[in-house]
Amino acid sequence: MLPFVPASFGDIVAAANIAHLIYQALKDSTGSSYEYQCLIGEVHSFEDALRAVDFAITVTPPSGRLAQYIEAETTRCLELLKKFLHSIKSYQKALGGGSKGANSWRQIGWGLLKADKVATFRQKLSQHRQNIALLLSGLMM
Repeated sequence: MLPFVPASFGDIVAAANIAHLIYQALKDSTGSSYEYQCLIGEVHSFEDALRAVDFAITVTPPSGRLAQYIEAETTRCLELLKKFLHSIKSYQKALGGGSKGANSWRQIGWGLLKADKVATFRQKLSQHRQNIALLLSGLMM
């Protein structure tokens, strides 16, 4: 049996922290579409799931295949979150409800140009959250 790699603990925390950054960047927006508001909820829920994994593996460190699955899922989550955070960087100020004018147009651009990416990102978050739930159930056995 392979022990759980300590660096993976840091990856889970890093992923949760990035999810929190995305949540913070998105939650302060005003007048957002339903899809956008759902994304905010998804990201917050995803952060909670990652923090639950971090807590669970601290209490019951996994080993063997389960440790490998958790490490692989954590890596995929971290990559997804980093990619999405990078994609919203240029919109972040506008989405945070800054000044009117140019920022309003950037927010409209976000809504129009990123709607498909928001839907795809939400779908991926949902899938990863389901994977996390399965891994957590494996820890509880």
